[in-house]
Amino acid sequence: MWFHYGKYVGVREHHLHIAEKWFDKYGELTVFVSRCLPVVRTFISFPAGTAKMNFAKFTFYTFLGCVPWVFALTYLGFVLGENWERIGDYLHYLDYAVAVAVLAGAVYLFFRWRSSRSSRA
Repeated sequence: MWFHYGKYVGVREHHLHIAEKWFDKYGELTVFVSRCLPVVRTFISFPAGTAKMNFAKFTFYTFLGCVPWVFALTYLGFVLGENWERIGDYLHYLDYAVAVAVLAGAVYLFFRWRSSRSSRA
């Protein structure tokens, strides 16, 4: 029933069924690996919930995936030490890259939406 809104973001019911099958097969590994990746780690909860992953399993693999992430950040902080402010100057370029990627994605979705509207007419 909730898939009726998929047309607004370019998702079809068929795609959701494929994703659910895939998540049923590889869900635990996907949650674990996703929790170790920047940006992706924020959004993995949505497909896990959509696929109705067992909450205890989700929590367990989330915990396991967060441990390497936290240790990596801690180690990075330790290595950088007092020099972290000098590194921060370079991180602004990453902000620009993310902004360009978001803008490119929005433009892509806009043109995809526009072409689907013109093909229906």
